[in-house]
Amino acid sequence: MLAALDFCVEADGRQLLRDLRFQARPGVPLVIIGESGAGKSTLARALLGMAPGRGSGRLYAGGIELVGADQAALRRWRGRCAALVPQAVHDALNPQHTLLEQVAAPLRRHLGLRRGAAALAAADLLASLGLEPGLQRRYPAQCSGGQLQRALLAAALAPSPALLVLDEPTSALDPAAAALVLARLRAEAARRQLVVVTHDLDLARALDGDVLVLYGGCAVETGPAAAVLE
Repeated sequence: MLAALDFCVEADGRQLLRDLRFQARPGVPLVIIGESGAGKSTLARALLGMAPGRGSGRLYAGGIELVGADQAALRRWRGRCAALVPQAVHDALNPQHTLLEQVAAPLRRHLGLRRGAAALAAADLLASLGLEPGLQRRYPAQCSGGQLQRALLAAALAPSPALLVLDEPTSALDPAAAALVLARLRAEAARRQLVVVTHDLDLARALDGDVLVLYGGCAVETGPAAAVLE
């Protein structure tokens, strides 16, 4: 279950999120839309227990009450059970390791795969997202934003988390790569709870799930994408 009840986030004397109430439907993508500063990324990070401030109310994900959860519980939740693909792709990867190494790392940490098996599985994941062997051995500084975005998606998918949260997952992609990622996200939505933050209403419509509209940190509308976007 993914749900919020009177959930708030306050930081530096400002209310970033206020009295959020929603419940995601299992197997249905939840797309969060709204203007810049509406609180979309704050909510995305809160679902990993990483809200930039103090949370109150209730926020449930995967049977865990994230508000007030201790750090040990949150460490168990992140990565193996829940994964985030952040918007700032250039800051999200380690510059000293190749894309292949960084996708293999969660396979070794969370699933216990040996180095060779993790590398093979990581290579398959990257290839499925259009990143061929020549690109897989590049360092982040040698890659485009779109390539980094797909590598981050591969790393998030690697341990097969129950909750996958993506912040603007197609913003750096060309049309062909965006179509590939969209098809993958629609397939993943049948396997895990998918939460997507985006400004792209075409992406929200194509995912054909539920839409949560944020404005000024508040939820102002929620419902099936076709009805809300109409």
